[in-house]
Amino acid sequence: MRKVAVQMVIGGDDLQTWEITIKPEDDWWMPGADLAGATRNDRIRSLKGSLERHGVEVQLDVVPGIAHNDRELIAKVKEFFARTLNAAPA
Repeated sequence: MRKVAVQMVIGGDDLQTWEITIKPEDDWWMPGADLAGATRNDRIRSLKGSLERHGVEVQLDVVPGIAHNDRELIAKVKEFFARTLNAAPA
């Protein structure tokens, strides 16, 4: 992964926890399941930090005013790929 461009993109208002919270009574719970944070924003920043500690360069784009809606994030993804692909050696 150190050799490829990595983008993470998330809505700045993606702060709901009901869908991603894992409780001790859940079948898939394990100790430390919530250490990366309570929200998707917390968790994506945690993942970014983990990747960077392993030498992976990560671009994190946070789109203000957007919750959990991938359609609203597509413009940032297109910008990333346009820039990345145009910079790639021929």
